[in-house]
Amino acid sequence: VTRGCAHNNCTYCNMYRGVKFEKLSDEQIMRQIELARATDAEGVRRVFLADGDALVLPTDRLLKILAVLKEYFPNLERVASYAAPGDILRKSVEELTSLRKAGLTLLNYGMESGDSQTLKEIRKGVTGEQSIEVGKRAIAAGMQLSIMVILGIAGAEGSERHALATMKSSRPCFPRCPSCSIAAAN
Repeated sequence: VTRGCAHNNCTYCNMYRGVKFEKLSDEQIMRQIELARATDAEGVRRVFLADGDALVLPTDRLLKILAVLKEYFPNLERVASYAAPGDILRKSVEELTSLRKAGLTLLNYGMESGDSQTLKEIRKGVTGEQSIEVGKRAIAAGMQLSIMVILGIAGAEGSERHALATMKSSRPCFPRCPSCSIAAAN
């Protein structure tokens, strides 16, 4: 649904360097969906809304895409997407809930760190507090989160700070996870 990453400023990521961010047109998206449908409509169980920044699209546009996916693929079980923190913060819990009800149930969230200093150094575009809010919103909307954290991203000097802040930040995202609660309490 997009090409590249709308943020594309993180110091550690080269995935979309040199790729101009672009929102695909409805026609381009429909062409891809129709191609998949013609190939194996019954066999499609999972869809990933690519590229690096699908949630940058307005909620109403995402809802239309999800409705088409549901219509075209009768055995569709799950739709997933990468989720940049800024994109989640721009959506209300109500918007996220409507996306979940329409079929977008899994967000792959690149948290990277829960430490504000580390996040600033890697130019993630959010603070540690905002990364907590991202998780809370997604969980409140009933979405599943697959959170990516980069071990060692703060270097040797910031490693302990990064680890402790990340455990504290991720705790609200996994309130029923005993190992996270124990680790965060230490």
